[in-house]
Amino acid sequence: MEKFKDLHEKASWLRGEFLNRFSWLEKCIDNYIAKHFAGDDVQKQIDMHLLFLGDNRVTMDNKKQIFHFLAESYDLEWYKSYKSEIFEIPSKKRAIAMNRDLTELIVVRNIFAHRIVELNPEEGKKNGYVGFATYKNYKDVTYIGDEYFLRMINAMYSITDYVDKRSLKL
Repeated sequence: MEKFKDLHEKASWLRGEFLNRFSWLEKCIDNYIAKHFAGDDVQKQIDMHLLFLGDNRVTMDNKKQIFHFLAESYDLEWYKSYKSEIFEIPSKKRAIAMNRDLTELIVVRNIFAHRIVELNPEEGKKNGYVGFATYKNYKDVTYIGDEYFLRMINAMYSITDYVDKRSLKL
């Protein structure tokens, strides 16, 4: 019984930490998009957040696509200068680095938000992993360990800081 409690506590901590930080990342991307369309007009930025970017109107995946289009079309030099925290990306493909990182972070966000904790603690415990399972046509378990988790957190910090600083200059 203690193993299950420990497993659930760790899973809860991982979920909470990741989703909390992810919400800040999403807000920074929202700000970048709003600044692009509203410029320095604060009321129009607020309207963008309330009417378009806010709660469940636009999915994070769609925001990523909008952000990618805007950054690639209007801010390419800045966008290409981002260095991936997750993947090794050749310099000639740097324009996709942030998009790939965001795609991976969205996948992990969806795992934390929608999957249940795998109830076989022995499987994940071998290497300190926590399993998150889904049952859609078949059972699929994704194991998340400390090293991978920290890499994702670092990527979120990096992108959040990078986008936030840029949004202040737009």
